[in-house]
Amino acid sequence: MKILVVTPSFEAGGAENIAVMVANGLKQNAQKVDVFTLNGQGPLRARLSTSIKVKVAGSVQASKAILELRKYIREHNVDVIFCSLGYMVAFCKLSIILSGKKVKLIAREATMPSAAASQRSSVSQYAFRALISWAYRFSNLVIAPSKTIASDIENYYRVGRNVHILANPVNAVELQEMAKADVAWELPFKPESYTVISALGRLHQVKDHEMLIKAYALTKSKSRTKLVIIGDGEEKEALSKLIAEKGLKDNVFLLGHKSNPFPYLKLSSIFVQTSRLEGMPNALIQASVLENHLLATACPGAVSELMPEDNLVSVGNAQELARKIDSCLQKGISATRLNLPLHSESEYCSELLRRL
Repeated sequence: MKILVVTPSFEAGGAENIAVMVANGLKQNAQKVDVFTLNGQGPLRARLSTSIKVKVAGSVQASKAILELRKYIREHNVDVIFCSLGYMVAFCKLSIILSGKKVKLIAREATMPSAAASQRSSVSQYAFRALISWAYRFSNLVIAPSKTIASDIENYYRVGRNVHILANPVNAVELQEMAKADVAWELPFKPESYTVISALGRLHQVKDHEMLIKAYALTKSKSRTKLVIIGDGEEKEALSKLIAEKGLKDNVFLLGHKSNPFPYLKLSSIFVQTSRLEGMPNALIQASVLENHLLATACPGAVSELMPEDNLVSVGNAQELARKIDSCLQKGISATRLNLPLHSESEYCSELLRRL
């Protein structure tokens, strides 16, 4: 069986990360697998097995790469396509139809479509909804990482079928091994002398790191804590300015993108996620594996489904988050266990193909 994993890029996004993990898992299961991408650049490419062939399209726009994917399907006798992200699923379905081949399509939704749609104009929202709804209805298998997201897909896109629930793969053994790297010397402070609070994610408004910094500024324990934020993005300049305005240059550090962020999470005791919208919270899961105490916003998505209620705060509420951080430090820090089964890339891929 020839399987093609399709991803928009190798940038550090959740859907892109899952695409790389699925490709690697299929390879571990001795499947014939290639990757087709619109953009061959990005830090996640280094995590892809070097034995997997990568085809980079001539355009970064999905609409202009349809004929290229059609050609690839024909010339390489593709049997199955796996794709995450709704618009990319539609791109794959159109390419399959144009190829004239009987190719099975596995579609995975990465986030809450109803919440994500609110960020588009009404015309764009209608067009996306119609196109993706059509693509999901004619996919062979539709996967969601949680009950909450599955229900939202069924209701928003009216797919007229049951959406299969399959939690994201987590290679706990590999993650813990990667976390052993020594990065303490890179930090501008001695981590053993402080309680480290961490956050991981692209610097984008939807991640709301602004609220996290404002909450940290309100805590009563800054003399014995440091906050590190791992990730890069368009909000970096604004966040740096906010850190300076709050007088936190000696407490809050923007570390930028790290190809291996796990040693930093290992040094951390408290992990905070302040998203306004989050599909399956991969960073939260990774921090849980590395035995962090977790705090997160009860945003649309799977977070509330996985987290203990006492560990949740309202979206955008800096005062509430500050109180939670202070309370955690006063009462003692304990690792948070999530309501989530853990399975490796290989196990995830075996289950995917079984359900297909």
